[in-house]
Amino acid sequence: MIVEERTHIDADTDSVYSIISKATEWPRWHNGIVSMKLSNASFTPGAKGTLVTRDGRRVAIRCQEAGAPTHLAIEEKFALHTVRQSVTLQGENGSTWVNLQLSYHGPAGKLHGILTRRHTQDELAVSLRALKKIAEAS
Repeated sequence: MIVEERTHIDADTDSVYSIISKATEWPRWHNGIVSMKLSNASFTPGAKGTLVTRDGRRVAIRCQEAGAPTHLAIEEKFALHTVRQSVTLQGENGSTWVNLQLSYHGPAGKLHGILTRRHTQDELAVSLRALKKIAEAS
């Protein structure tokens, strides 16, 4: 089950990646995250950490991919499912297209994705608007 949103940002890819590649910056732009900490200072494949969701859940995370300046992906572990959250950047004439995607896996992953799809899509749109505002102000 996949949920995704896309937006265009009037900032170059390196500028946008500098925001999304810092775990401490995610709460500034990602609507569902209150805090995020990694074992390393930055996203590197295999880096582990925790995030706290807006509803107070502590979630173990692991960086799956980090390919500056075009993409990164983290995996969030819940009791009955796993969520893979990926951000992909595509540069275009000094600006950037950003795709934010959540994919649900595990025994309850598909059901969770179906039940929360509309809410998740709305949350992703809010997050991308915040990222756009921050990146374009930099």
